[in-house]
Amino acid sequence: MSLVTTLRLPGARRDPFSRAMAWCASTRPGSKVFAVALPPLDRGLSRLTGGRATFTEVAAGLPTVYLTTRGARSGADRTVPLLGVPMGGDVVVVGSNWGGAKHPGWVHNLVASPAGRLTYRGREAAVEARELAGDEAEQAWALARATYRGYRLYPERTGGREIRLFRLTQE
Repeated sequence: MSLVTTLRLPGARRDPFSRAMAWCASTRPGSKVFAVALPPLDRGLSRLTGGRATFTEVAAGLPTVYLTTRGARSGADRTVPLLGVPMGGDVVVVGSNWGGAKHPGWVHNLVASPAGRLTYRGREAAVEARELAGDEAEQAWALARATYRGYRLYPERTGGREIRLFRLTQE
């Protein structure tokens, strides 16, 4: 069974309100605000709904998955909310860090230990991560950019940092 099927991960919603919220989040000022505001809003709504909803998904129609990795330095489990992009039966996550100059911590964690857990709406699966390159990375970028406008804009904001993409496959 594929990861997308196990988690029942949908694609992005395309209604006008969701598109407007996603557009706002992709702008430079929106990225700065949402980078700080979204993680606690997502965690709070997820907690209130027993893991069935996140602010990002309700407002912008973007499926939020929770990736749990082992900390590269600490060895402790670290869980982060990310946009999950279906790619075939797998899920792609993008280390954009809202277009910031540094890689997000979870990228370092996956490089150090590619095993993790992916959770969506209370459904969980063990995953193995593989960094994408070449044609496969281009295919993933095309899917990611079609899902969320910010992925088209973030590369120019990184100060030259290459945004890393990871394909998560169910173990």
